[in-house]
Amino acid sequence: MQILFDAGSMRALHAQRQDAATGIDAPLRWHLLVDHFATSYTGSPVKAHRTSDAIKPNRMLFTWHPSVDALGQALFGQVAYLCWGVGAMKPARRIFLSTLLRFSKHLLVNETTSEKEVTTLSGRRPLMVPMFIDYEYFGFKTAPEREDFLFCNGSNGRDPKLLVKIAEAGHRVIWLCNQPELIESYATSHPNLQIVTRISYSELRNLYQTCRAAIMPSVEDIHAAGQTTGLEALACGAPLIASAGRSATIFADLKSVKVLSSNSFDGWLAAIHDIGQLCDHTQDASDWVTRHCDKDRVMRILGKVLLNRTAPL
Repeated sequence: MQILFDAGSMRALHAQRQDAATGIDAPLRWHLLVDHFATSYTGSPVKAHRTSDAIKPNRMLFTWHPSVDALGQALFGQVAYLCWGVGAMKPARRIFLSTLLRFSKHLLVNETTSEKEVTTLSGRRPLMVPMFIDYEYFGFKTAPEREDFLFCNGSNGRDPKLLVKIAEAGHRVIWLCNQPELIESYATSHPNLQIVTRISYSELRNLYQTCRAAIMPSVEDIHAAGQTTGLEALACGAPLIASAGRSATIFADLKSVKVLSSNSFDGWLAAIHDIGQLCDHTQDASDWVTRHCDKDRVMRILGKVLLNRTAPL
């Protein structure tokens, strides 16, 4: 079986292969993990998808992008589709996605919200696979090594107005934001709110490892970005305060995590005040991430689900 990527995923994979080959200080990411899986379990690394692959045997497009190429490949039963959320969409796009989901050979999800959405949209029960992060790169740091700031990672769906209110209440907030329009709107909103952008992975790791707590106040819940962010923060030993949603379902039961049902300002201030109680459980949470996100475990599950193989070739 040859595992394939679409053009966008191949570009990301080429960049990650180059980082690994040149020793760039960066974590193992999802594209390269799938490449390692393909090499180990099929004997061939991931290759670029071509239109002609739809009629060739033993080809499987592994994708999380609902593209025309993916639909064409799916009609021949040769797609493994990983869904990271459905959300609201126009009727035509909803029909397109539901068709892709129905015809894909394998439907994969990482959390229970997407599982329910995919079941409703496609009439099929998707298979659960763990979300992956490189916990060896994002290593644990103890509470005494931390500084007095809150770290919010991400632009997609975050609540900038709540971040400003938290800053106005006297808490220093560092926000990693890569959306130019948000940076322009909030860069000077309050002295306690510092926006950083396009930082290196080592700088990101340092923020996780030195923040008083990671915070994820969200206004949208349609994507998986918060899963990665939350798991990385927990691996690094940061307490986590997050809005309820698909991402929080993965780690909501951990005692170093506080999940808030709304973006009530008073509720967030109370949670921030109680961060010390979360710190008592950060080692347990980091250990849980190590077990949950282990790359070999993820690849074994993919091997069983996609190839019905229990071990590499």
